[in-house]
Amino acid sequence: MATRRPGCPASPTPVDVTADITADTTWDCSKVYTLKKFVEVKPGAKLTITAGTVVKGTRGTGTGEASITGIAVLPGGKIASMGTKDQPVVMTSSETSKKRGDWAGLMILGKAKSNHAAVTTPEGLSAKDQFKYGGNGADRDDADSSGELHYTRVEWAGYQLSVGNEINAFSFYGVGSGTQLDHLEAYQGFDDSFEWFGGAANAKYLLAQSGADDCFDMDNGYRGKLQFLVCNRDDIDGGGNGFEVDNDANASDNAPFTQPMIWNATMIGKATATTEGGHGFHLRRNTKGTWSNILAVGWPLSGIFIQPNVDSAGAALPGTGAEKNATDGSLVVKNSIISGTTKDANSTFSQTYIDDASRKISKTKVADVKITDTKSTGPNFSLQAGSPALTGGAEPTDAFFDKSAKDIIGACGTTCPEFEGWTTFK
Repeated sequence: MATRRPGCPASPTPVDVTADITADTTWDCSKVYTLKKFVEVKPGAKLTITAGTVVKGTRGTGTGEASITGIAVLPGGKIASMGTKDQPVVMTSSETSKKRGDWAGLMILGKAKSNHAAVTTPEGLSAKDQFKYGGNGADRDDADSSGELHYTRVEWAGYQLSVGNEINAFSFYGVGSGTQLDHLEAYQGFDDSFEWFGGAANAKYLLAQSGADDCFDMDNGYRGKLQFLVCNRDDIDGGGNGFEVDNDANASDNAPFTQPMIWNATMIGKATATTEGGHGFHLRRNTKGTWSNILAVGWPLSGIFIQPNVDSAGAALPGTGAEKNATDGSLVVKNSIISGTTKDANSTFSQTYIDDASRKISKTKVADVKITDTKSTGPNFSLQAGSPALTGGAEPTDAFFDKSAKDIIGACGTTCPEFEGWTTFK
């Protein structure tokens, strides 16, 4: 970790956080804040966390919800995590021997739309009415702001309440586009590193490092814009995808559709046998969206799997769902390098899709794209001279996106300064 900024003591005072945030509150680097409960930032309150501050989550002594510690920004509440490149805000585990799932991480709930029929609650929190988000009501606001996160790391988080009922490192529920998100790292998460449930939040410079499940998961009508993403799974065996994207769990036509717009991502898998997950892209359950300038290599099952909908028995229904959307142009992957260690695509449809020359997709293998170093203990995501990913990119037209990377496939060119200084790979 970088040295503490001037004015931050070498031995900050320990403080136990035992109450919710009900009024504007500031946490600063003179203290280390240890969460003793799932701290809620209530509607109308704002939690500000200054540069260099450390927050620690603990594993509770109860079971189920009683064992959760984390931070939940409720609809109408705000957070301002104001880290800097030299002094990031670090949210980590309080355990001496840290492991994935030590605590629940950071959850933000906003007032933007989702494609749920009505407001709903996150997994495992069905009894907590204050956590309700989403739906399509007239009171929903896609431009809503839940605050801002800059140069913030969430480590060793992603709590499992029960199998299939987990909380992620960063969880965004119905978060609006007025929220500012940049330079965020999820490190050693138990479940997904980043997941969006509906909403329209935009973000740049996201790093999913060594997470045990998906790097970037999107569901329930997420419509945000993302640029400069890195997923690195060099030290992860087993499941988990780079992108896992659904319209919803039932592959419905419920609107708004999940339809993200994503540019410039570097997605590095690990060549380890797996029967679940293991795709650079797993686009399924009727999702739509656009992916451009994506470097997805080294994935054990495939670089891409565009999946048809399935019936209740799990049997594929060809020509429907994500396959249909890829055919009619509402799901687009282009100007990218996509490959797996054994096969580049996981279905005949997916292979035909990336073989179509009009999409400008190369199937170059990981060793040949010349990423400087993919090892998890000290990666360097920059590209060496002669890398095929230094050319072939497309230029985004939307004003949100940085056009300086228009020629590059991936998140980094021959240098990668935006992912240096504030990140950890220990």
